[in-house]
Amino acid sequence: MSKSRKIKLEGKRIILRGLRREDASDLVAIANDSEIAKYTPIPFPFLPEHAKKLIDGTRASINNDKAYFLGIEFTEKIIGMAGLQRVDRTKRTAEAGYWIGKDYRNQGFATEALDLVLDFGFMTENLQKIWGRVTENNAPSIKILEKRGFSLSGRVPSSREIEGLSVDDRIYELTSQQYLGSSQKLCS
Repeated sequence: MSKSRKIKLEGKRIILRGLRREDASDLVAIANDSEIAKYTPIPFPFLPEHAKKLIDGTRASINNDKAYFLGIEFTEKIIGMAGLQRVDRTKRTAEAGYWIGKDYRNQGFATEALDLVLDFGFMTENLQKIWGRVTENNAPSIKILEKRGFSLSGRVPSSREIEGLSVDDRIYELTSQQYLGSSQKLCS
């Protein structure tokens, strides 16, 4: 594996690409949101040093072929992130994940990003299964997964605490056969 793998996935309105140092200010502006922190490992408050660590970490993971977590670029700004993590080459599986800044939610950006991630995972990386883990009270994320054909395959009881309450995570999965046989391919 080359030490500078570059991935660029182009959709109708967005581009998924590796983060660059100059994305730090966009990341701080967009990720400094308690809603994002509630459902992801992103800390709140999200500070410039967190942005630097996130940029360096995602670049290293891509170069080591362990994860492909990419910036979502819209009108030359990073508005969120999406990609694959926990890539298991032996089992040919990975976890899909995404988050969108609050000013860009409910506009189809997460769905478009997930479409690009699924196409990359199944068509380019030759994965057999992509799964998603979502907190049971994150209805918008559950809706996106279900809309794209993911099926509920399990639950992780009391997996995290949100606002003082113990909540379950749901595990959703989609196989390459389901994806390739569906009419919901790329950016439909």
